[in-house]
Amino acid sequence: MTQTIFFLSRLKPGADAAAYEAWVEAVDYPRVRTIDAILEYAVQRIAAGPMGEKPPFDYIERVVVTSVEAYESERRSKPGREEFLEQIGSFIEIPYAFVASTIGDGAKP
Repeated sequence: MTQTIFFLSRLKPGADAAAYEAWVEAVDYPRVRTIDAILEYAVQRIAAGPMGEKPPFDYIERVVVTSVEAYESERRSKPGREEFLEQIGSFIEIPYAFVASTIGDGAKP
């Protein structure tokens, strides 16, 4: 059974959204492709709340993994991990991260 990890993040004060998004495409996405435990991954910009209000977060990452344990193990053992964490930490803060499981078969369109 797969598991899904969500990361809710905000840009740090003074961080440039365009520079962060370019970094996601140039560095983050290619790195994710090297982690076998990740089945699906996307970083999405949060535009607005349902009533047009400013949301408390700028981005949500959705990571579908074979297991959280396998994901964590691979992530920790990747070369360049410290540099990667330093880079991402210069752009965003991640106040919330959580694991979720789909109930039943999920909704089918």
